[in-house]
Amino acid sequence: MTVRSSRARALVASVSLIAGLLAFGAGISSASAAPTCPTVDPSTGAVSPPPSTDADWSGCDLTGANLVFFTLNDMNLSGANLSNAKLMGAKVSSNLTDADFSGANMSGIDLTAANITGAIMATATISGIRTFNTTGIPASLPSGWKDIDFTILGPTARPLDAILSGADLSGLDLDQADLSGANLHGTNLSGTDLGQATLSGVESGRITATVKPLLPSGWVLKKGYVVGSGAYLNGANLSNANLAGLDLSSTNLAAADLNSANLTGTDMDSSDLSQADFTNANLSNGSAKNANLSESTLGGATTIGLNLTAATLKGANLGGADLDGATLTSIVTGSVIGTPVLPNGWALFNGYLVGPSANLSGADLMGLSLASANLSATNFSQADLEDASLVSANLTGAMLGSTDLTSANLSSADLTNTSLANANLTGTNLRHDTVTGADFTGVTWSDTRCPDGSNSNAHDSGCFSALDTAPPVASPSLLSAGTQVNGWFNAPVTVSWGWTDDGQINPAKCTHFSTTTSSGSITLTASCTDIAGRTGTASDSMKVDVTTPAVTVTGVRSGRHYIVGAVPAAGCRTTETISGVETEATVSVTTGGSGGVGPFTATCAGAVSVAGLAQPGPVQARYTVGYGFGGFSTPRPGSTIPHSARRITAAFRLVTASDKAISGGTASNLAWAHDVRVILRGPGIHPVTTYCAWSRRHSTFTCSIKVPANVHAGPANKYTITAQEDVGTGFYAVSLVGHSANPVIIHFGN
Repeated sequence: MTVRSSRARALVASVSLIAGLLAFGAGISSASAAPTCPTVDPSTGAVSPPPSTDADWSGCDLTGANLVFFTLNDMNLSGANLSNAKLMGAKVSSNLTDADFSGANMSGIDLTAANITGAIMATATISGIRTFNTTGIPASLPSGWKDIDFTILGPTARPLDAILSGADLSGLDLDQADLSGANLHGTNLSGTDLGQATLSGVESGRITATVKPLLPSGWVLKKGYVVGSGAYLNGANLSNANLAGLDLSSTNLAAADLNSANLTGTDMDSSDLSQADFTNANLSNGSAKNANLSESTLGGATTIGLNLTAATLKGANLGGADLDGATLTSIVTGSVIGTPVLPNGWALFNGYLVGPSANLSGADLMGLSLASANLSATNFSQADLEDASLVSANLTGAMLGSTDLTSANLSSADLTNTSLANANLTGTNLRHDTVTGADFTGVTWSDTRCPDGSNSNAHDSGCFSALDTAPPVASPSLLSAGTQVNGWFNAPVTVSWGWTDDGQINPAKCTHFSTTTSSGSITLTASCTDIAGRTGTASDSMKVDVTTPAVTVTGVRSGRHYIVGAVPAAGCRTTETISGVETEATVSVTTGGSGGVGPFTATCAGAVSVAGLAQPGPVQARYTVGYGFGGFSTPRPGSTIPHSARRITAAFRLVTASDKAISGGTASNLAWAHDVRVILRGPGIHPVTTYCAWSRRHSTFTCSIKVPANVHAGPANKYTITAQEDVGTGFYAVSLVGHSANPVIIHFGN
């Protein structure tokens, strides 16, 4: 017989349709590919070949098959005969449509995601069966077992995380079923036997039961909720509920409404009670050890005898709560809201409950003032107690490891057996403290007032070491210095001073590194003061030259035009004013011309200083060697040209520096290449450029200049004729030899 909720009945029709379609599809498939059935050993039940994913065993005779603990995923076992088969612990997420399990042992089988439409299980052993996300309805089940919302339920079923919300479970025998994580919202539990069932993590609410269900020991049905240890009651409304004496340990009651509930003697150890509302609840003699009460509300709650050992109350609202009779050992707080009544010796500071044995690890207690307080065994590890005042406080056995006690006042405090390992004691006052058995391993000592009244800075390594009487000592070493050549460093030198001290140096008052910033014979100096106020000095001398040789070209100058036969000799000048010159630069002259004229380059290279630094790069002078100007034979300087003249004939010769005319062949070549020309310039005209021919008859360059029509007459209007040559570097005015003029000045008559 099958039982299902109204929601499930709608689903059955859909599943049946899907199953039909699957069967139809299977029929089409079978028409094209026959199943491959394995053999079953009649004596051992061994199957050959063994099952494999996607295997088709549909309709196969598997009587007595031994498939214990096998994984039969995505197989087609529809219509298979599995009578008397052994399937204990097997995982079968396959198509089991119309499969016959008569007499089979299916104990502990996992049918997650299997299709069990029409499966025959009436005489099978199915104790411990797990069904989750299965499809279809079996044809039969053993007596006492039912299919409810596609979940097979019975005395030993394991429908882990089953969704049974709204299901009718009335009268069902689930005595030893494992319902861990099941959703029972809105279920009908009238007369249901859950006497020895596992209900860990079960969700519930709005449960109906006209006949009281049988629940495991310690479990009760309250206000429609199944309540017990480990239950999932997140957000449950249990206001005014009587939960006295129950075991609710490890239960999820987050955001639950427990307003005015009776929780007298209730065990809520290790439970999640965050954001729960305990307003006016009776928590007397209850226990919430290690429970999470973050952001919960305890206003008006009765807490006499409540054990809150190691409970977390971060962000809890304690306004109006009376915690005077509660046990607060190792309690974790922070951002607490409201002002509660606290036991004697406890205080609320900056949102933290501060008292003996409290867990204040990492707490912000800057400026805390609790003179003479009993804070024994309190955990202050990594807390911020900067500027705190704990004068004469009892801190025996307290944990102050890695705590910031900067500028804190602990004078006359009892630190017997207290752990202060790695604490920051900068500026801390420990004067007259009792420190028997205290652990000061790895603490930061800086300007600490020691128990004997001395300053920790005066000691080699803190309050309990010998006094520091010697200044720091340097051990200088070179970090970087380039290369040392002939006793000179040729790069800036950085010295690490390597200060050591019997005590502790003051880093802010010590020169750790020094670097040269100039060249020459240099002495670097440094000083260092230890925290005891003693100063040491040191110096280190070296010769440094980071300058390179200065090189210039002598004799010739860049951009100059020289006359062939009067070119200065090129040379090099090398200077180095620090370490001196090791190797002088040498000159090389190259040209792009021929016959002694054209572009020339003088290059100076190869200079090296005594410190081994070479000149940065070659130094060059680029100049031109050309022919000299032997003077105009016509027109003569100051000539008056008739205004009516159509042309002016300019004639001149090119010479060497000794005023010797160049050869006719050279002159002819220059004229032929258009490398000689004249330019007429003056008022009212654009410059007139005329290339010159070579007159072999007169041994002169002859240039016929066309006179522009708009020249101005009169001696006040001066015009110039300039002779130019190009020897490969562009045209320039031919350099003068002797007293010749270039350009020549003329004017036009009326």
